Amino acid sequence: MAFVGDGESADTVHYGYVDTAGKLIWPMKFATHNRFTPDGLAVAGLYNEYRLYTHHPPRASPVGYIRTDGTWAIEPNLIKGDDFSEGLAFVETEEGWRGYIDVHSSQVLAADYGMPFSAGLARMAFDSDCGSPCGCWTFADRNGSAVFPFVVTNGFFNPFDENGIARVEIEPYNEVYSELLLHRERGIIWPPSWNEPGVGDPNVVCWPESEKGEGLAQ
Repeated sequence: MAFVGDGESADTVHYGYVDTAGKLIWPMKFATHNRFTPDGLAVAGLYNEYRLYTHHPPRASPVGYIRTDGTWAIEPNLIKGDDFSEGLAFVETEEGWRGYIDVHSSQVLAADYGMPFSAGLARMAFDSDCGSPCGCWTFADRNGSAVFPFVVTNGFFNPFDENGIARVEIEPYNEVYSELLLHRERGIIWPPSWNEPGVGDPNVVCWPESEKGEGLAQ
């Protein structure tokens, strides 16, 4: 299934979805054009009519999740919704709850901020005002348990691959190495020796329990 749009302006275009035969399954009514994930769902946002008719830039509000058969899997009653990954998606509800839900809209894990899951892990923050010198972000499992004794504080994070390795691009923050490799179970496997407490560039890796632990939080 693919999205299609109408309108001449990016501010007013409405999106719908067609199947492989070109049949319109979802009418042109969405403000978003997200792709369907392997979970079979896509984030779909509706235009906020008040902002449209008062000449303010339109925005997607509220959002929900749609199926490929033209039905809502999760009704559009969310303020924020990210793509599903490994059966979970980070959302914010109208009541102010933030965290991960499953495909049935059940609240699974509360968090202030969260990134998509890969290899059973996601980068998330449970308290945006945690006050930690290493920042508030950590890699955690589906139960919310941190899996590494260190914190990677800066870099562009890629998902874990089929070998359980995630590449973190650190070139802007380190003058020697352009990437850091995280293993799902072993921790930092590159650069060499960075998996030891207090070792590594403090602009990239912070060890909360180490006397040398310091870093720049995102």
